[in-house]
Amino acid sequence: MTLEWLAGKYSVCKCAAMPAPMQPTSLWSVSITSDEISLVCESSLAPPESVIESDWVTFRVSGQIPFCLTGVVASFTSLLAEAGIPVFVISTYDTDYVLVPASYQPAAQKALEARYVFVNAV
Repeated sequence: MTLEWLAGKYSVCKCAAMPAPMQPTSLWSVSITSDEISLVCESSLAPPESVIESDWVTFRVSGQIPFCLTGVVASFTSLLAEAGIPVFVISTYDTDYVLVPASYQPAAQKALEARYVFVNAV
């Protein structure tokens, strides 16, 4: 599998209400449960009235991941956990996105590049 760093910094937000729709950028994801509304977006778009965890960077798996594959997310998160790197994971229909604190980006790449290729290394 090939991994790709997305440009920019991202925020993970806990919103009190559904955020206003916006034009999707590299990554804009809303998760809604009976308990909360979470938004992941470029930091410049984070709703100021939300609880915000900022300064995350993101990589994704390039290409579409077939549903029949098992352990894809575990293959990333186990390597990052061994290196002591926190993660926030988003899965979409086509692929997986893994956010790590920006200060951990070089360590995350080092932990993963023994097994994966980055198309745009840091």
